[in-house]
Amino acid sequence: MTNNYPFNRIIKSNFFESDAVVTITGQFITEKFLQPTSPEDWDEADQWVEKLNPQVCEISYLLRYELEKLSTQSIDYLTENKKRSFEEILRAAQVIREEIWKSWDEWISSDDFEGEPSGFYTGSQDEAIGPTSYRAWSFHSDPDVCLEDMPEDWLDQKIWRVSKPWSWAEIQMILSLWMIDESAVYLNLNNPYKASVWLTRATRHRYLSLWLNDDSLADAKKMLASLGGKARHAATYEKRNQVITYWRTNIGADKSNEFAAELLQKQFPEVAHRTLARYVAEAKKIPPASTL
Repeated sequence: MTNNYPFNRIIKSNFFESDAVVTITGQFITEKFLQPTSPEDWDEADQWVEKLNPQVCEISYLLRYELEKLSTQSIDYLTENKKRSFEEILRAAQVIREEIWKSWDEWISSDDFEGEPSGFYTGSQDEAIGPTSYRAWSFHSDPDVCLEDMPEDWLDQKIWRVSKPWSWAEIQMILSLWMIDESAVYLNLNNPYKASVWLTRATRHRYLSLWLNDDSLADAKKMLASLGGKARHAATYEKRNQVITYWRTNIGADKSNEFAAELLQKQFPEVAHRTLARYVAEAKKIPPASTL
């Protein structure tokens, strides 16, 4: 890809057909584990394991094995019982990535952005080589936090090109695949520390997916998600309320979302035009008495 944002590698549509275990962008994880062809070899198990699979002797194999297991579990979860096709998974991965990139565009163009990152470089380059990278910068923060603010109908939009809408549990599993991809990049650069950080994130998204998929906890999860989201984004909610209040008082619902956003940006230059248009669209759907 041409930018230096998170998840900036080309998705491989045939990644699952590789002779090795690879990520959704073709990053190498492990060689496929070989089994002995002769029953006699089982009597010398230690010898044939190392002979047929020399990768088990490499110091990075423990991390690679965890990545392989996590990747396999995530793909199996999404595809079991023909629930999702590989094409649908890769399309969803692309949509999620683009939404994250839009958020980074807005952030970098906002007044809150304080300049170029320093000391971080693209995952496709070795340390201290190549252009500075926002993708590597997100190693220190969660690049997907913007998804918590997506509109309620986001999963129902036509951009996904699926007959059955995605669930948030499935979205978390796809995020896990992206985190696995990041981890594999660093592992292949012989940076086990950063690889471990992304592996931990991938694991967290996988378990969050399994938790969200537990219907017996549905009501409790909705409440916690609402409280947690508002606590994490108190400043965002406050700004949103200010925008909507100003819009109701000074502009009104007769203006188009885009034109209203242009007017609002004069009053709130720190908020991106796309975000203001979304606030207006959402405000038109709720009663004036409430802005939350």
